[in-house]
Amino acid sequence: EGANRLAIIDLDLHHGNGTQHIFEKDASVFYYSIHQHPSFAYPGTGREFEKGSVDGYGFTKNTPVLPGQGDEDYRHYLKRDLIPAFDHFKPDMILVSTGFDGHMDDDMSGIKLSTAGFSWIMERIVELARAHARGRIISVLEGGYSLERLPELAANHVNILLNADVG
Repeated sequence: EGANRLAIIDLDLHHGNGTQHIFEKDASVFYYSIHQHPSFAYPGTGREFEKGSVDGYGFTKNTPVLPGQGDEDYRHYLKRDLIPAFDHFKPDMILVSTGFDGHMDDDMSGIKLSTAGFSWIMERIVELARAHARGRIISVLEGGYSLERLPELAANHVNILLNADVG
């Protein structure tokens, strides 16, 4: 059976302005981005009032995060914004754009996510895939800049996906 409703979750420190623009008029794609506030990070887009346009209005959700925020803030924002949106949209498939540049040890970021924080986020996304998308999830690793943390973060991420009971 095909997927009629795709959900994209963008976890990179930077707002995915290109992805948002591609799908902003499409009501069959829900785009969610949690990223460092556009006043503090390139490309300067991804404000809360950006919600899509035309038929896709309401199918874009941005959660800008202020520098210095970390695990507890992300937990709060995902419970407030992402989980209810997906419970309403009920995606058939989830695509995750996973950037690790929001890690506290990443010099390119003002965000203070820990390794455990990234794992918690991915575990919640797997739960959403299990609840709404019959476990159908694709993850694209976008990277990060902390060469000391990147192997650990990528390994944890892949292990969560490999060990997920989504079928």
